[in-house]
Amino acid sequence: MARLPGSDDRRGTPRFPGALGPPGAGTCPGGILTVAEPTASFRPRGSPAAETHPRMSEIVLFGPLTAPFTRKVVSALKLKKLPFELKEPQSPEDYLRWSPETGLLPAIEVDGTHAHDSARILDLLDERFPEVPLVAQDPKAAQSQRRLEQWAEAAFTFYWINYLRGLVDAEENETPPRHHLREEFAQRLDDLVNFLGGRPYFYSDEPSRADLAVWSWLEGVRDAVGPDVAEAVEARPALLEHGARVRALIDR
Repeated sequence: MARLPGSDDRRGTPRFPGALGPPGAGTCPGGILTVAEPTASFRPRGSPAAETHPRMSEIVLFGPLTAPFTRKVVSALKLKKLPFELKEPQSPEDYLRWSPETGLLPAIEVDGTHAHDSARILDLLDERFPEVPLVAQDPKAAQSQRRLEQWAEAAFTFYWINYLRGLVDAEENETPPRHHLREEFAQRLDDLVNFLGGRPYFYSDEPSRADLAVWSWLEGVRDAVGPDVAEAVEARPALLEHGARVRALIDR
């Protein structure tokens, strides 16, 4: 059985070789997973927003939708059935304009309250909109879900960056790709299968921020990293079924 890593600081950042920056921070200008798209508005399906939330809140999310950290926040908003407006960056200046503290996205404004870092954004959403909580009621399960969220994001960021570096090295120096990273990535997928166990969601029978974090990364990794990685994910039915459950909850 795999174990979650320990913490390097008081924020509980998992120890993982080469992890770049705090998990959940987001993307920066010129970094990976950026896209420019028109502004979009999202409302819960099935019923008008006013009926779902009588006291309408103004929620604006800033970030590229293709970025896993932004996708995680979008999935949390949809899970809570909160209407929101998504503004995606169209220039490097947008990052500093929308997130002057760090220059990283996603960032969010909820009725004038500004927050950045996807983990902090989810904390804010649970505080302001407790319906459909993003962690389990059981304290131990909730702690495990938060730690898994951090671990998964640190791990996948590490492998994503090193996969891209391997492609560049192979092209520029005619060196073979880093095959050992693929093997380690497959091991991390096995860790996730073990963490999931026989439950429909991580550490609970209800979805949490851990499920959203894992789904947000695996959804993008299969599409963008390469056939070997996609096959590694698809070779694990438990992860595919988990992803299908999360997507069904978000899309309903």
